[in-house]
Amino acid sequence: METLNSHISAHEVWKALERLLQKHEQYELEDDLVVKESITRTGGKLYVIRALNGADAAVKSELATVSGSRAYCGVGTWVLRVAEISALFRKPSL
Repeated sequence: METLNSHISAHEVWKALERLLQKHEQYELEDDLVVKESITRTGGKLYVIRALNGADAAVKSELATVSGSRAYCGVGTWVLRVAEISALFRKPSL
């Protein structure tokens, strides 16, 4: 089920994560953070987030409040639905 926010681009998600991770200045997010969009067989949108070079701990702490553990797919990898991405954009620190 898509929501009104299904038009959010991967780049917008990347920028939101960049703003959330500004307090973790030790990472070069241009190189350490990748966000891609994917479409499911039923037409739903998913966002695949990949955090590299140790940035995964910082990303994990920021995403924990919006996605829980089911979106975590292993070291540095998350798959989030549109509803979880919408919740990310509602985070007060954003």
